[in-house]
Amino acid sequence: MEQKNTFSLLFYIKKNRLNKKKEAPIYFRITANGTQVALSLHRSVKVDMWNTDSGLAIGKTKSAKDINNSIKTVEAKIYEHYRIIRETKLYIVAKDIKNAFLGIKENEEKKILEIFEEHNNNVRKLINIDFAPETVQRYEVSLMHTRNFIKLKYSKDDLYLNEIDREFITNYEMYFKTVRKCSHNTTMKYIKNFKKIIRIALANGWLSNDPFANYKMKLKKVEREFLTEEELNNLIT
Repeated sequence: MEQKNTFSLLFYIKKNRLNKKKEAPIYFRITANGTQVALSLHRSVKVDMWNTDSGLAIGKTKSAKDINNSIKTVEAKIYEHYRIIRETKLYIVAKDIKNAFLGIKENEEKKILEIFEEHNNNVRKLINIDFAPETVQRYEVSLMHTRNFIKLKYSKDDLYLNEIDREFITNYEMYFKTVRKCSHNTTMKYIKNFKKIIRIALANGWLSNDPFANYKMKLKKVEREFLTEEELNNLIT
């Protein structure tokens, strides 16, 4: 089940901050789950040329059209950032969207296992709300294997995000198939869990390059055989 988030975007003017041309600066307010941030559009408009209800400039003059085009462009970008973040983050605050819009990279020194642990902690809080206990357990096992892999391959307790590249993904896959002796399909399931953590890092602007670019995850069709009578009896026992 998807975590519900509240979100809204409002464009408005500050009438008490008129410039020398008697124009009011235009701002926009991002609201997400009760948190708010306000940013300047870096445009201004005559007070009587502003429609408070629509959040747009009035008229068909070149100035009005330019202002409205700027508003529509920013609006589209804000909604796109919100959409991307919503895909990978359980709980969104206004600052998340603002930072994505401005290209601000918080905590550039973030490490992959730290993000994985934070993700699992958030999921754990939503047991029997948005996630089944089995789902939480699946992520915990994936985290454990990822920690063991980094320790074995890189002799480190964790890796910075900029150390996660395509070579890491290739080695990660080989680890499950050789060290853990996992089947191809089981390996792909673990990689899928890890890919979600990468998507979180990308959506928050912590990671600039996607190590999964052009990496294809395909499950192999498995032909299941019938159980023998002895195997059935073992299961019953």
